[in-house]
Amino acid sequence: MADVISSRCLERLRLANDYNQCVHAYATLVQDIRDLIECGLQTEVEMLSRTCRTAWGAAEAARLALFRHEANHNCRWGLSLPKPQAKRV
Repeated sequence: MADVISSRCLERLRLANDYNQCVHAYATLVQDIRDLIECGLQTEVEMLSRTCRTAWGAAEAARLALFRHEANHNCRWGLSLPKPQAKRV
């Protein structure tokens, strides 16, 4: 298992972590907007909506960076696993 982990691309791990953080930030903002809507604070909703759109853009950019890296570097998780060796009888 340690060989599999060490063979994974560190850049892919960094990009995946970046994507995860961006998605989490976006989801948090969406929840905040929902809470403001429930309170009837329309002005605050409009201000936070702009920030939310920016966070969505960052999440999308992070997703695309991860996708491009995987396509160009050929390091998807499934591709980094060692191929099973056929047993000789």
